[in-house]
Amino acid sequence: MNISSLFPKVYLSTRTGAYVIHRLGPGGYPIDYKLFRRYLVTWLDKMPIQICNWYFEKFYIEPRFNHKLYNVPPKYHVLSKDPVVSDHICSKLLSGSVVQKKRIERLTENGVIFEGSNEETEIDSIIMATGYTWNFPFLEDGIVKQEKNGRINLYKVMYPPQLKHPTLAIIGFLLPYGALFPLAEIQCRWAAHIFAGKGHLPSSRKMLKDIKKQFEANEKRFCSSDKMTLRVDYLQYLDDIASQFGVNPNFAKLFFTDIKLFWKLIWGPSVPYQYRLRGPHKWNGARDAILTCKKRLKAPLIPDKYEKKNSQQ
Repeated sequence: MNISSLFPKVYLSTRTGAYVIHRLGPGGYPIDYKLFRRYLVTWLDKMPIQICNWYFEKFYIEPRFNHKLYNVPPKYHVLSKDPVVSDHICSKLLSGSVVQKKRIERLTENGVIFEGSNEETEIDSIIMATGYTWNFPFLEDGIVKQEKNGRINLYKVMYPPQLKHPTLAIIGFLLPYGALFPLAEIQCRWAAHIFAGKGHLPSSRKMLKDIKKQFEANEKRFCSSDKMTLRVDYLQYLDDIASQFGVNPNFAKLFFTDIKLFWKLIWGPSVPYQYRLRGPHKWNGARDAILTCKKRLKAPLIPDKYEKKNSQQ
């Protein structure tokens, strides 16, 4: 929405609308720090998605920004379609510097006519944000296959199941509900594990069965899209890939041997260090990094306090 600072009025045309999520979460902490926690994700997996959508929209989103007040309310629920992550758009809409409109019905010589209006709106410039198509021109045809129903045949959104040998992995080809880089990192770790001959993939038949199962689950939850296969949830996907080569946390063992770390992993933010506690390429500093993540988050916000502590130490 920075463009609205350069022009007196910006029109935002959308066909379906979208929920707005602020980067600033409860208590002034980053939104992912507060919401991506294992106990909340477990609740999401166990409860019907309709209840999760209702709770998230009713008690977190709507009190900050009532989408029903504006011209194009979201057609799809917050956990069914990518939200808009912005701290500015709400105030821009309220002040009128950004005006929400329905889709463009047709272009005119000097502007556009929006759906539901017979009047021409004069427009200086139009920025088309129509998405993108995917392609792998450096691969032979048929290696990454897309079925007629839109399903892209990649096991765990990584491996073409029809290849005789697991010599190719697609990294970062995801649409996550959360950050991409931790997911791409753990994909790289699993790929390196496979390429080194320390692990193996299931049979082609089992991989295709898994692809179909995940695609059907996505169809029930997400709005229709040709990239349906690529949609994954942040922590669930991390856990799934981590379990393929034994780097997911051993919660049963931690409950009896390290209760402090156990509670932090369950109730605290889901930081990627948890996948360095054990297994290949584990990191001895992972435990401390998990337990002190809040301190590091606060350090740049209250530099005087933490600089003083470090100098005393």
